[in-house]
Amino acid sequence: MSDPALDLLASLVSINTVNDPARGVRPSRDVVDLVKEVLTGWGVEANVLESGGYYSVYGGVGEGEPSVMFMAHLDVVPVKVDEWTHEPFKVTVVGDKAFGRGTVDDKGNVVGVMLALRELMKQDLKGRVLYAFTTDEEVGGVHGAKVLAEKLARENSLPKYLINGDGLGMYPIVRRRKIFKAVLEAPQEKAFMTGTIRKRDFELRTPVVSTRHSAWFVPGVDTHPFVAASYFMLSNPEFQAVRVNGVFVKTNVLPTTVSLEYVDPSSGGERVEIDKGLTTLLRLLMPLSRAAVPVRLYSDNGVSINPNMYGLRDGKHVVEVDVRGMTEDVNVIKEALVRTASEIAPEVRVDVIDEGGGGYLYVPPTDELVQSAIRVLNELGLNAYAIEAPGASDSRHFTPLGVKCIDFGPKGGNNHGPDEWVDLNTFRLLHKFYTNMALKLVGR
Repeated sequence: MSDPALDLLASLVSINTVNDPARGVRPSRDVVDLVKEVLTGWGVEANVLESGGYYSVYGGVGEGEPSVMFMAHLDVVPVKVDEWTHEPFKVTVVGDKAFGRGTVDDKGNVVGVMLALRELMKQDLKGRVLYAFTTDEEVGGVHGAKVLAEKLARENSLPKYLINGDGLGMYPIVRRRKIFKAVLEAPQEKAFMTGTIRKRDFELRTPVVSTRHSAWFVPGVDTHPFVAASYFMLSNPEFQAVRVNGVFVKTNVLPTTVSLEYVDPSSGGERVEIDKGLTTLLRLLMPLSRAAVPVRLYSDNGVSINPNMYGLRDGKHVVEVDVRGMTEDVNVIKEALVRTASEIAPEVRVDVIDEGGGGYLYVPPTDELVQSAIRVLNELGLNAYAIEAPGASDSRHFTPLGVKCIDFGPKGGNNHGPDEWVDLNTFRLLHKFYTNMALKLVGR
């Protein structure tokens, strides 16, 4: 028997929409053209917007003032194929799971919203329901959600509510931290010493939640390989670094392994080359990950500071750090990191970038938007309550404009990791959730 939702998901997953501009890779327009073709075939208004080489498809159903907007993203994070058991760009169903890159983050939500729009076309709505599917969420949403939010603001068409289909677990997400990127630079400083070159590998360990997403990392529970390498160097002040290698993918993706080559002078050896600049930088990472950053609101996840990327550029060792917290002030983050670095390694240059702007997500659990979501989920036979989620999302471009937002998505796992999957039972409920939310918030 045909399964329209699963068939549509398979079509979307089959289009490689990896977004990795650092390596010159970004989604093609093909996926947006497919979505537009399907929607217009159902009679749904569909427009394409281009900004900075990224494409979004957007539109609406119904007439009058926009009360609610649905949004989801089509781009995905890079794939390391040899880590996958299943083919990443093909939906593989095993039991109640559908495997494939983007099944849970975030093409499953795209399918749910699309099918809801088809259903809403049959309703006599009392207001307008907006939607947008973007292709740059994984790199900050500057050319997708931000451009669309600013366009709607200029046109006085901002919705009262936004349901951003970029969540997990079938719960309304009411709190998410803002994301920043810190960049650390230390010049190469070659020298020689007598000793033995040794190598030690450090591995990522996430015993509670299996993920590669930096936002899900919990200090004290998980083990970050780069931070562990830093602690190793701090604990052995006589060691000097030679080089570092690892599985470095993206600023918001945790490295799975970090390999450190260092010189141990304790047992004699021979005259070997070391890098004092790299040694200094390595010894900074652990203290920096524990920097005291003041924030505005409580978060279950506190402030996370994860060094996830490393490279050698123009004679400088460069580490990119994923920083998340409930603050919108980039200067608060920078002051805390610079203060820590000045005590440990003053020669290391620290910069902090607010990529894409926006704010954190927060809406009171008592708000009508949240309570409506809980009622709809209860009506679908699910127990629901408001939660916090670790990652940032495109809703951060709407919250500073006064739009009340929640994030939402199906159950699944391994987002940003190998063998990403979505739970089919909740995936098949998504279109009912979005349809019923529109009818509650807009009416008919």
